[in-house]
Amino acid sequence: MKSHGYTGVFILLVAALFLILCMGCVPKKKVDPVPVEAPPPVEQVEEKPLPVVEEKVIKEEVPPPPPPPQDVVHMIQWSGETLSIIAKWYTGKAKNWRAIAEANPSINPNVLGMKTQILIPADMVVNRDPMPKEYLKRFYKKKPKKKPAPKPAPVDKPAEEDVELFGPKPFQTE
Repeated sequence: MKSHGYTGVFILLVAALFLILCMGCVPKKKVDPVPVEAPPPVEQVEEKPLPVVEEKVIKEEVPPPPPPPQDVVHMIQWSGETLSIIAKWYTGKAKNWRAIAEANPSINPNVLGMKTQILIPADMVVNRDPMPKEYLKRFYKKKPKKKPAPKPAPVDKPAEEDVELFGPKPFQTE
C-alpha cells in the first residue's frame, strides 16, 4: 500500500477543482445603471451673414531665388599646373583632384597640355577667381643660384733656376 501518499494529493486536487467550479456558478450582483439626465435643448440662433470685408492683398516683392551655382572652367596657362594644385586653388583641398579627374573623363590627369580646359564641379568650388601664376610658384621651390667657385689666386711661377729638382735617389750598394 504505497499509494496512500498520493491519495492525499489526489483528494486535495479534486477539492480544489470542485471549489473553482462552484465559484463560477455563483450569480453575480447586478448593478443598476444611474439614470442620466438628458442635456438641455440647444437654442437655435439665427445665423447672420458676416459682413463682407474687402481684403487688400499686399504684394511683397520677393527677390527671385539665386541661380544655381555654375561649374568653373579652368584653362591650363602655365607649365607645372597639376590637378592637385588646381583642386587646392578652387576647392581648398588638394585631395579633391580625383573628383575633378572623374568630372573630366577625357583628360589624362598625368599629362595636362597647355590650353586644356578643366571643369571643376560647382558643388566643390570655394574660390571662383582664376588661379594666378604667383599661386603656382608657391608649389615649386626656387633652386638656389649656385655661386661660382672662387677662382684660385694666380700663383707666380718661380723661375726655373730657383727650382730645386728632386727625384728618385740613386741606389747605393755597399
